[in-house]
Amino acid sequence: DGGVELAGRLWVALAAALQVPLQETQVSMLLMRDVLWRDYPLQHFTLQKSSEGPLVTPYGGVLQAAAIDSGYRWDFFMAVRIHTSRIDPGDPKYLKLMATGWSDGINVFEIVQHKTSQVVPLSSLSSAFKIRGHAWGEEPPT
Repeated sequence: DGGVELAGRLWVALAAALQVPLQETQVSMLLMRDVLWRDYPLQHFTLQKSSEGPLVTPYGGVLQAAAIDSGYRWDFFMAVRIHTSRIDPGDPKYLKLMATGWSDGINVFEIVQHKTSQVVPLSSLSSAFKIRGHAWGEEPPT
């Protein structure tokens, strides 16, 4: 299924943990072959509006264990964007996610929050990626 089932399960679990309806979230996924990671590590994978810059950390994500090092064929990346006012910033589950990422073998590659007083619709979001040393959206040579 190319990671679709995993993305769906993670999406539902994250929404349930944060007590956010799925309608207030959007998800995109990226599969990266194991052999690409050593020469072309992913720096960013995000969902963004065309009218804004990427919502990312300054240096990019950290992968705890690449697929090639773990004996797998693919690295799976999932970008999640949540537009809501329902998350309590003092909620222990939210604070743990922001501080340490998820558990049970799931590595949070990169996490950023943007606080705003107005919740805007999720319309017109598109996924974007950046490989370290390359421009946004530039695929590695094959």
